[in-house]
Amino acid sequence: MPLKLSLLVLILITSFPVLAKKMTACIDHYPPLQFAAKKPYGESISALKTLANLLEYKIKFVKGPNFARCLKLLELGKVDVLAGLVNSEKRRKIALLLPYKKDTQYVFVIRKQSLDIQEYDDFIDLNIGVTKNTLYFKPFDSDKNLKKIEIKDIKTGLKLLLKKRVDLLITSQEIFNSSVKELGIAEKVKLTSYTQKVNRSLNFGFSKRSTIHISKSKIAKINQATEQGLFVKAINEFIAKHPQYY
Repeated sequence: MPLKLSLLVLILITSFPVLAKKMTACIDHYPPLQFAAKKPYGESISALKTLANLLEYKIKFVKGPNFARCLKLLELGKVDVLAGLVNSEKRRKIALLLPYKKDTQYVFVIRKQSLDIQEYDDFIDLNIGVTKNTLYFKPFDSDKNLKKIEIKDIKTGLKLLLKKRVDLLITSQEIFNSSVKELGIAEKVKLTSYTQKVNRSLNFGFSKRSTIHISKSKIAKINQATEQGLFVKAINEFIAKHPQYY
């Protein structure tokens, strides 16, 4: 190749920036885990950004109306990854699941004037608000004798609770604190004596239809980061910087 032509090719190559590899993640508005703002932020967002940096990807957030829609987009391969997935046989069929932190225990929310719930049997005859495709705990998930009412999200569920359209909500402590603070209803609701510990992890779910190939070396890198507490550190840094949500 003539020298002038070689120089021209080199100039053209160096004149254009190399496009960063992109990884898409679906998020819905679920404070304090995910705030679907113009520039998304939250616990899960911090974990996903850390994941993207680890794998050397530029992350793009796709906003979904709710968790169920995000899960469907993951199944269809319309997004590459989803954070906060609980391990199940059904989810393993659509995604590669890799843990990044331990899940927290569930708390149970009732109206201030309602009778306390002390055991699982007290759920009978209550209208229980549940979000679509959420895995709570056994035997609750498989219990067909309970009255489960589908709600959009916990914030909506709390409003329905105050209107007496549902009697009980199940969520995590951090989501309860954030939602109650945002709605200004701390004096109108309370937590029950009954709680439910869960011995499980939250996972990144990589769509099996994604064009991103999660190689054995990448899996090892993610697992090592989890063992070193890299994702938990990023989440804790977010919590420390945003005490107003807790």
